[in-house]
Amino acid sequence: ISIAMYAFYMTWIRYQKNVAYAAIDKDDVKALKRVLDAVKLQSNYKVFSDDFLPDILRYSARHNKDKATSYLLSCVRNYKDTKIRYVLGLFCDNKNKQMINAFFQQAKKRLPAHEMRRLILGDLMEYACYSGHIEMVKFSLANGGSLNAVDNHGNSAALTWATEAASKDLIQYILDKGAPVGNVLRLYETVLFSTSIKDLVPTIEVFLENGHPLSPPMLESLKRDLGMDLYNHEKAAQLDDLHDKWMIRQEKCMTPGVCFPLSVKALLKKDKYDNTVLDYYGAQGRLKEIMSPKHWEGRKVDFWHLYNSLPPVYKDQLDIQQVHHDFSMIAFKNTAPKGKVSIKRRPKFG
Repeated sequence: ISIAMYAFYMTWIRYQKNVAYAAIDKDDVKALKRVLDAVKLQSNYKVFSDDFLPDILRYSARHNKDKATSYLLSCVRNYKDTKIRYVLGLFCDNKNKQMINAFFQQAKKRLPAHEMRRLILGDLMEYACYSGHIEMVKFSLANGGSLNAVDNHGNSAALTWATEAASKDLIQYILDKGAPVGNVLRLYETVLFSTSIKDLVPTIEVFLENGHPLSPPMLESLKRDLGMDLYNHEKAAQLDDLHDKWMIRQEKCMTPGVCFPLSVKALLKKDKYDNTVLDYYGAQGRLKEIMSPKHWEGRKVDFWHLYNSLPPVYKDQLDIQQVHHDFSMIAFKNTAPKGKVSIKRRPKFG
Protein backbone atom coordinates (compact mmCIF):
# COMPACT_ATOMS: atom_id res chain seq x y z
CA ILE A 1 0.00 0.00 0.00
CA SER A 2 2.84 2.38 0.89
CA ILE A 3 4.49 1.82 -2.51
CA ALA A 4 1.19 2.51 -4.28
CA MET A 5 0.64 5.64 -2.21
CA TYR A 6 4.15 6.88 -2.99
CA ALA A 7 3.65 6.26 -6.73
CA PHE A 8 0.35 8.13 -6.60
CA TYR A 9 2.00 10.99 -4.70
CA MET A 10 4.85 11.36 -7.23
CA THR A 11 2.35 11.25 -10.09
CA TRP A 12 0.42 14.05 -8.42
CA ILE A 13 3.64 16.09 -8.03
CA ARG A 14 4.42 15.68 -11.74
CA TYR A 15 0.87 16.76 -12.59
CA GLN A 16 1.24 19.88 -10.43
CA LYS A 17 4.52 20.68 -12.21
CA ASN A 18 2.74 20.56 -15.56
CA VAL A 19 0.02 22.85 -14.20
CA ALA A 20 2.72 25.24 -12.96
CA TYR A 21 4.46 25.16 -16.37
CA ALA A 22 1.17 26.11 -18.03
CA ALA A 23 0.69 29.00 -15.59
CA ILE A 24 4.25 30.19 -16.27
CA ASP A 25 3.68 30.09 -20.04
CA LYS A 26 0.70 32.44 -19.53
CA ASP A 27 2.69 34.49 -16.97
CA ASP A 28 -0.28 33.98 -14.61
CA VAL A 29 1.07 34.64 -11.13
CA LYS A 30 -2.28 33.97 -9.39
CA ALA A 31 -2.60 30.49 -10.90
CA LEU A 32 1.04 29.80 -10.07
CA LYS A 33 0.44 30.86 -6.46
CA ARG A 34 -2.48 28.43 -6.16
CA VAL A 35 -0.31 25.56 -7.40
CA LEU A 36 2.49 26.37 -4.96
CA ASP A 37 0.07 26.64 -2.02
CA ALA A 38 -1.42 23.23 -2.89
CA VAL A 39 2.01 21.59 -3.11
CA LYS A 40 3.14 23.20 0.17
CA LEU A 41 0.00 21.86 1.87
CA GLN A 42 0.22 18.31 0.55
CA SER A 43 4.02 17.74 0.60
CA ASN A 44 6.90 18.16 3.03
CA TYR A 45 9.37 21.06 2.90
CA LYS A 46 12.22 18.98 1.43
CA VAL A 47 10.22 17.87 -1.61
CA PHE A 48 8.98 21.41 -2.20
CA SER A 49 12.32 23.25 -1.77
CA ASP A 50 14.71 20.67 -3.25
CA ASP A 51 12.70 19.41 -6.20
CA PHE A 52 9.47 21.22 -7.07
CA LEU A 53 10.48 24.88 -6.68
CA PRO A 54 13.93 24.66 -8.40
CA ASP A 55 12.42 22.88 -11.40
CA ILE A 56 9.68 25.41 -12.09
CA LEU A 57 12.06 28.32 -11.33
CA ARG A 58 14.51 27.07 -13.95
CA TYR A 59 11.67 26.65 -16.44
CA SER A 60 10.49 30.22 -15.81
CA ALA A 61 14.02 31.68 -16.06
CA ARG A 62 14.77 29.76 -19.26
CA HIS A 63 11.64 31.16 -20.96
CA ASN A 64 12.11 34.77 -19.75
CA LYS A 65 8.85 34.97 -17.79
CA ASP A 66 9.81 37.88 -15.54
CA LYS A 67 6.60 38.17 -13.50
CA ALA A 68 6.51 34.48 -12.66
CA THR A 69 10.26 34.42 -11.99
CA SER A 70 10.04 37.38 -9.59
CA TYR A 71 7.30 35.65 -7.61
CA LEU A 72 9.19 32.35 -7.49
CA LEU A 73 12.36 34.08 -6.29
CA SER A 74 10.38 35.52 -3.39
CA CYS A 75 9.39 31.94 -2.42
CA VAL A 76 12.98 30.70 -2.22
CA ARG A 77 14.35 30.26 1.29
CA ASN A 78 17.70 28.55 0.65
CA TYR A 79 19.87 30.62 -1.70
CA LYS A 80 22.90 28.42 -0.93
CA ASP A 81 21.35 25.62 -2.97
CA THR A 82 23.25 25.09 -6.24
CA LYS A 83 19.96 24.26 -8.00
CA ILE A 84 18.72 27.76 -7.17
CA ARG A 85 22.00 29.47 -8.12
CA TYR A 86 21.91 27.72 -11.47
CA VAL A 87 19.21 30.17 -12.60
CA LEU A 88 21.91 32.87 -12.61
CA GLY A 89 23.43 31.06 -15.58
CA LEU A 90 20.08 31.11 -17.38
CA PHE A 91 19.75 34.84 -16.68
CA CYS A 92 23.25 35.43 -18.10
CA ASP A 93 22.47 33.35 -21.20
CA ASN A 94 19.36 35.48 -21.79
CA LYS A 95 21.16 38.75 -20.84
CA ASN A 96 18.40 39.39 -18.33
CA LYS A 97 19.97 41.99 -16.01
CA GLN A 98 16.63 42.86 -14.41
CA MET A 99 16.17 39.34 -13.08
CA ILE A 100 19.78 39.18 -11.85
CA ASN A 101 19.12 42.30 -9.79
CA ALA A 102 15.90 40.74 -8.49
CA PHE A 103 17.84 37.59 -7.57
CA PHE A 104 20.37 39.64 -5.58
CA GLN A 105 17.66 41.63 -3.80
CA GLN A 106 16.01 38.44 -2.58
CA ALA A 107 19.33 36.78 -1.75
CA LYS A 108 20.39 39.71 0.45
CA LYS A 109 17.44 38.99 2.71
CA ARG A 110 18.56 35.36 3.20
CA LEU A 111 22.37 35.38 3.03
CA PRO A 112 25.08 37.00 5.21
CA ALA A 113 27.49 39.51 3.69
CA HIS A 114 30.35 37.04 3.07
CA GLU A 115 27.99 34.65 1.25
CA MET A 116 26.71 37.50 -0.91
CA ARG A 117 30.28 38.43 -1.81
CA ARG A 118 30.98 34.83 -2.80
CA LEU A 119 27.79 34.80 -4.85
CA ILE A 120 28.79 37.94 -6.78
CA LEU A 121 32.53 37.29 -7.16
CA GLY A 122 32.23 33.59 -7.86
CA ASP A 123 28.91 32.42 -9.21
CA LEU A 124 27.89 35.50 -11.20
CA MET A 125 31.31 35.93 -12.82
CA GLU A 126 31.50 32.22 -13.61
CA TYR A 127 28.08 32.10 -15.27
CA ALA A 128 28.76 35.39 -17.08
CA CYS A 129 31.99 33.98 -18.56
CA TYR A 130 30.40 30.66 -19.50
CA SER A 131 27.64 32.56 -21.30
CA GLY A 132 30.30 34.10 -23.56
CA HIS A 133 28.64 37.55 -23.43
CA ILE A 134 31.00 40.49 -22.84
CA GLU A 135 28.01 42.54 -21.77
CA MET A 136 27.31 40.18 -18.86
CA VAL A 137 30.95 40.18 -17.73
CA LYS A 138 30.86 43.99 -17.69
CA PHE A 139 27.66 43.78 -15.65
CA SER A 140 29.38 41.43 -13.20
CA LEU A 141 32.34 43.82 -12.88
CA ALA A 142 29.95 46.71 -12.24
CA ASN A 143 28.38 44.70 -9.40
CA GLY A 144 31.70 44.09 -7.65
CA GLY A 145 33.12 41.18 -9.64
CA SER A 146 36.84 40.86 -10.33
CA LEU A 147 39.05 39.46 -13.08
CA ASN A 148 42.08 39.19 -10.76
CA ALA A 149 40.91 36.12 -8.82
CA VAL A 150 43.25 33.28 -9.82
CA ASP A 151 42.93 29.51 -9.91
CA ASN A 152 45.45 26.93 -8.68
CA HIS A 153 47.66 27.52 -11.73
CA GLY A 154 47.94 31.29 -11.35
CA ASN A 155 45.62 32.03 -14.25
CA SER A 156 42.66 34.34 -13.97
CA ALA A 157 39.63 32.23 -13.09
CA ALA A 158 37.48 34.34 -15.41
CA LEU A 159 39.96 33.74 -18.25
CA THR A 160 39.81 29.98 -17.66
CA TRP A 161 36.00 30.01 -17.74
CA ALA A 162 35.97 32.10 -20.93
CA THR A 163 38.48 29.68 -22.47
CA GLU A 164 36.22 26.73 -21.67
CA ALA A 165 33.37 28.61 -23.34
CA ALA A 166 35.63 29.18 -26.42
CA SER A 167 34.52 32.80 -26.68
CA LYS A 168 37.25 34.60 -28.64
CA ASP A 169 35.88 38.10 -28.09
CA LEU A 170 35.48 37.55 -24.36
CA ILE A 171 39.00 36.10 -24.03
CA GLN A 172 40.37 39.14 -25.84
CA TYR A 173 38.37 41.48 -23.58
CA ILE A 174 39.67 39.79 -20.40
CA LEU A 175 43.28 39.86 -21.65
CA ASP A 176 42.94 43.55 -22.55
CA LYS A 177 41.80 44.19 -18.97
CA GLY A 178 45.14 42.84 -17.72
CA ALA A 179 43.88 39.59 -16.20
CA PRO A 180 46.77 37.53 -14.75
CA VAL A 181 48.18 34.68 -16.83
CA GLY A 182 50.37 32.38 -14.75
CA ASN A 183 50.54 29.15 -16.75
CA VAL A 184 49.80 29.38 -20.46
CA LEU A 185 50.21 25.64 -20.93
CA ARG A 186 47.21 25.01 -18.66
CA LEU A 187 45.13 27.41 -20.73
CA TYR A 188 46.10 25.62 -23.93
CA GLU A 189 45.19 22.30 -22.30
CA THR A 190 41.81 23.79 -21.40
CA VAL A 191 41.33 24.82 -25.03
CA LEU A 192 42.21 21.35 -26.29
CA PHE A 193 39.92 19.39 -24.01
CA SER A 194 37.01 21.83 -23.62
CA THR A 195 36.44 23.23 -27.10
CA SER A 196 35.17 21.66 -30.28
CA ILE A 197 37.37 20.99 -33.29
CA LYS A 198 35.78 23.98 -35.03
CA ASP A 199 36.77 26.42 -32.22
CA LEU A 200 40.21 24.96 -31.47
CA VAL A 201 42.41 27.02 -33.80
CA PRO A 202 40.60 30.39 -33.45
CA THR A 203 40.72 30.17 -29.64
CA ILE A 204 44.44 29.36 -29.50
CA GLU A 205 45.22 32.13 -32.00
CA VAL A 206 43.76 34.69 -29.57
CA PHE A 207 46.46 33.76 -27.05
CA LEU A 208 49.17 33.68 -29.71
CA GLU A 209 48.27 37.16 -30.91
CA ASN A 210 48.50 38.45 -27.33
CA GLY A 211 52.08 37.32 -26.86
CA HIS A 212 51.62 33.84 -25.36
CA PRO A 213 53.70 31.66 -27.71
CA LEU A 214 53.18 27.99 -28.36
CA SER A 215 56.79 26.94 -27.80
CA PRO A 216 58.17 23.60 -29.04
CA PRO A 217 58.27 22.03 -25.53
CA MET A 218 54.68 23.12 -24.93
CA LEU A 219 53.64 21.68 -28.29
CA GLU A 220 55.19 18.32 -27.44
CA SER A 221 53.51 18.31 -24.02
CA LEU A 222 50.10 19.04 -25.53
CA LYS A 223 50.52 16.38 -28.21
CA ARG A 224 51.54 13.90 -25.52
CA ASP A 225 48.37 14.68 -23.58
CA LEU A 226 46.27 14.37 -26.72
CA GLY A 227 47.87 11.04 -27.52
CA MET A 228 46.18 9.55 -24.47
CA ASP A 229 42.80 9.94 -26.19
CA LEU A 230 42.30 8.01 -29.42
CA TYR A 231 39.57 10.41 -30.55
CA ASN A 232 41.82 13.48 -30.63
CA HIS A 233 43.92 12.72 -33.73
CA GLU A 234 42.22 15.50 -35.67
CA LYS A 235 42.93 18.00 -32.90
CA ALA A 236 46.59 16.92 -32.84
CA ALA A 237 46.83 17.46 -36.59
CA GLN A 238 45.26 20.91 -36.27
CA LEU A 239 47.70 21.75 -33.49
CA ASP A 240 50.67 20.83 -35.69
CA ASP A 241 49.31 22.88 -38.59
CA LEU A 242 48.69 25.85 -36.30
CA HIS A 243 52.20 25.74 -34.89
CA ASP A 244 53.79 25.49 -38.34
CA LYS A 245 51.62 28.32 -39.71
CA TRP A 246 52.41 30.55 -36.75
CA MET A 247 56.15 29.96 -37.04
CA ILE A 248 55.99 30.88 -40.73
CA ARG A 249 54.00 33.98 -39.85
CA GLN A 250 56.59 35.01 -37.27
CA GLU A 251 59.40 34.43 -39.77
CA LYS A 252 57.67 36.76 -42.21
CA CYS A 253 57.36 39.38 -39.49
CA MET A 254 61.07 39.08 -38.72
CA THR A 255 62.24 40.00 -42.21
CA PRO A 256 64.26 43.26 -42.40
CA GLY A 257 62.20 46.38 -42.95
CA VAL A 258 59.12 45.00 -41.21
CA CYS A 259 58.22 46.44 -37.82
CA PHE A 260 58.85 43.91 -35.05
CA PRO A 261 55.45 42.75 -33.75
CA LEU A 262 56.17 41.54 -30.20
CA SER A 263 56.42 43.68 -27.08
CA VAL A 264 59.11 43.45 -24.41
CA LYS A 265 56.61 41.84 -22.05
CA ALA A 266 55.79 39.19 -24.65
CA LEU A 267 59.45 38.49 -25.38
CA LEU A 268 60.20 37.94 -21.68
CA LYS A 269 57.16 35.70 -21.10
CA LYS A 270 58.19 32.36 -19.56
CA ASP A 271 56.80 28.88 -20.10
CA LYS A 272 56.66 26.09 -17.53
CA TYR A 273 60.32 25.27 -18.26
CA ASP A 274 61.30 28.83 -17.26
CA ASN A 275 62.38 29.66 -20.83
CA THR A 276 61.48 33.00 -22.34
CA VAL A 277 60.48 33.67 -25.94
CA LEU A 278 63.80 35.50 -26.25
CA ASP A 279 65.61 32.32 -25.23
CA TYR A 280 63.92 30.34 -28.00
CA TYR A 281 65.00 32.88 -30.62
CA GLY A 282 68.50 32.75 -29.18
CA ALA A 283 68.51 28.96 -29.47
CA GLN A 284 67.47 29.31 -33.11
CA GLY A 285 70.28 31.79 -33.79
CA ARG A 286 67.83 34.55 -34.78
CA LEU A 287 68.70 37.25 -32.26
CA LYS A 288 70.05 39.55 -34.98
CA GLU A 289 66.58 39.77 -36.43
CA ILE A 290 64.75 40.75 -33.26
CA MET A 291 67.60 42.73 -31.66
CA SER A 292 68.13 45.03 -34.62
CA PRO A 293 68.38 48.64 -33.30
CA LYS A 294 66.11 49.95 -36.06
CA HIS A 295 63.27 47.91 -34.55
CA TRP A 296 63.82 49.65 -31.22
CA GLU A 297 64.29 53.20 -32.45
CA GLY A 298 62.91 55.47 -29.75
CA ARG A 299 62.89 52.58 -27.26
CA LYS A 300 66.61 52.29 -26.56
CA VAL A 301 66.02 51.51 -22.87
CA ASP A 302 63.83 48.53 -23.78
CA PHE A 303 66.56 47.24 -26.08
CA TRP A 304 69.21 47.25 -23.35
CA HIS A 305 66.73 45.69 -20.92
CA LEU A 306 66.27 42.79 -23.33
CA TYR A 307 70.02 42.53 -23.92
CA ASN A 308 70.71 42.30 -20.18
CA SER A 309 68.03 39.60 -19.90
CA LEU A 310 69.83 37.36 -22.42
CA PRO A 311 71.81 34.37 -21.13
CA PRO A 312 75.56 34.91 -21.78
CA VAL A 313 75.63 31.99 -24.21
CA TYR A 314 73.40 33.91 -26.64
CA LYS A 315 75.02 37.34 -26.36
CA ASP A 316 77.81 36.26 -28.72
CA GLN A 317 75.31 36.45 -31.59
CA LEU A 318 75.37 40.26 -31.31
CA ASP A 319 78.29 42.56 -32.05
CA ILE A 320 77.85 45.00 -29.19
CA GLN A 321 80.17 47.62 -30.71
CA GLN A 322 78.13 47.54 -33.91
CA VAL A 323 74.93 47.89 -31.88
CA HIS A 324 76.33 50.98 -30.11
CA HIS A 325 77.32 52.41 -33.47
CA ASP A 326 73.88 51.75 -34.98
CA PHE A 327 72.13 53.47 -32.09
CA SER A 328 74.44 56.46 -32.32
CA MET A 329 73.78 56.76 -36.07
CA ILE A 330 70.02 56.59 -35.43
CA ALA A 331 70.33 59.32 -32.82
CA PHE A 332 72.41 61.48 -35.18
CA LYS A 333 69.92 60.94 -38.02
CA ASN A 334 67.04 62.05 -35.79
CA THR A 335 68.82 65.16 -34.49
CA ALA A 336 70.60 66.30 -37.69
CA PRO A 337 69.10 69.50 -39.19
CA LYS A 338 67.16 69.14 -42.41
CA GLY A 339 67.80 71.10 -45.60
CA LYS A 340 70.98 73.07 -46.38
CA VAL A 341 73.50 72.95 -43.54
CA SER A 342 76.04 75.75 -43.10
CA ILE A 343 79.68 74.97 -42.42
CA LYS A 344 79.43 76.40 -38.91
CA ARG A 345 76.57 74.07 -38.03
CA ARG A 346 78.02 70.99 -39.70
CA PRO A 347 78.66 68.27 -37.09
CA LYS A 348 82.24 67.28 -36.41
CA PHE A 349 83.40 63.68 -36.51
CA GLY A 350 86.40 62.70 -34.47
